[in-house]
Order: sequence, then structure tokens, then C-alpha cells
Amino acid sequence: MMLNRLMEEIRFGRTLEVGELARRLDTSPEMIKAMLATLQRSGYLQQVNSCDNHCDGCNLRSICHTSKGDNPVQLWQFEGPSDS
Repeated sequence: MMLNRLMEEIRFGRTLEVGELARRLDTSPEMIKAMLATLQRSGYLQQVNSCDNHCDGCNLRSICHTSKGDNPVQLWQFEGPSDS
């Protein structure tokens, strides 16, 4: 199931960027965003930060689209049960 694959990518920190997740899962960024929303509503993910352009001291500054004038970055934290 694609939601399980997405959770696995996020849980193990393989990638957290929507475009890269879409490429890895062979789907569209829009589908990834929809799945992230579903996982959040289901309690598996929690949005922990939505940047509002305070870039000084941010360790994501070099890859963040906000500093380039694009949309703000959304950060998520896995909240579901672990497989350990």
C-alpha cells in the first residue's frame, strides 16, 4: 500500500521533500501532499513547524524554497507506532 511506503520513507528519514517522495514512490507531488494530509488526519504524522521566513540559523536554509521566494516549508514528525 502506498501510504505504508510513504510512512516508511518518512519514519526512516530517507527523504522528507515532497518532490523526492513523489519520485521514489512513482507518483505526483499532489498525491504525496494528499497522502500526508490523510496521515496527519489519521494521527500518524504531526506538522511540527511551518516556516514563516525566519531563515537566520535554520539548518534547512540551503535547500529551503522559502528563502528563494517560494512556498513555505512544512515539517512533519512521525507519530505512529514503531516496528521495533
